[in-house]
Amino acid sequence: MEAPGITRHRRPFLAPLWVSLLALLLLAGIAWTVYRSGTTTVVLLVRPVEKTPGTIDDPPVSPEGEARAQRLAQMFGDPAAASGLDVIYESDDRRAQQTVAPLAERLHRAPVVFKAGEARAAAARF
Repeated sequence: MEAPGITRHRRPFLAPLWVSLLALLLLAGIAWTVYRSGTTTVVLLVRPVEKTPGTIDDPPVSPEGEARAQRLAQMFGDPAAASGLDVIYESDDRRAQQTVAPLAERLHRAPVVFKAGEARAAAARF
């Protein structure tokens, strides 16, 4: 009787690694496609500086508010930025309009005005 020969089955050692790498690349491609096709809406709410007590009902913006408006225009006023603002909404209050004015001027966009008393209804529309 002859001794059985040693049979070696050549198992593909790197096949699980290659299959895992291929699956990872496929998932990364799908994730990248979903990420690039997704749309995101960013809403930025800016509150004007508090008004001085005992003044008129619709006072102008304070010096602190003017400085805040200039910072707002510097932060978001680059028209060439990829994440630029598409639209600017403002209430009909004088302080809100004066706060948004430098940004709107820098972006060359006309703000959409809504009544301050109807802010909830306006937010629901947008």
